[in-house]
Amino acid sequence: MKARFPDLNVQRKSLPAICSRGRQKRELRKLRAEHELKSSRKVAEDAADPVRQEEIDELGKRLETLGGENESIRQGQEEAEKHVAFLESVVEVKDAEIEGLKKQLKDEKQKVSLFGKHLRAASDEKLELQRLLCGETEEDETQDTQGAEEAEG
Repeated sequence: MKARFPDLNVQRKSLPAICSRGRQKRELRKLRAEHELKSSRKVAEDAADPVRQEEIDELGKRLETLGGENESIRQGQEEAEKHVAFLESVVEVKDAEIEGLKKQLKDEKQKVSLFGKHLRAASDEKLELQRLLCGETEEDETQDTQGAEEAEG
């Protein structure tokens, strides 16, 4: 046997009213739940409010301290950037000076090398002249001795 439900006497005019009452009830339940949630939160917040206020004050002080530190760090960074720019300009000048000194050293080395060559050539020439002078002196001496021997003999 089938269970039979009684026929509902619903007219078309009453259907929208029934639906709107259902919606109103759902909205009312939802609003009550939200209100209960908010009120329970408020009670919990009221109990924790002094602790939170202390934390907020402490964080505010810390924020001020960190702001001051941040400002001093920013100023230090600006000064460091100025020093870096100055040192870079000094390094550029010194690099140019080093390059000039390297060229000067190279020129001086060439002069020393050329002077060494001239010195060896002059030394060789001096030795040759000494040899020639010694040879002429020996020839003169031998001629003198031979001339003296011939004169004696």
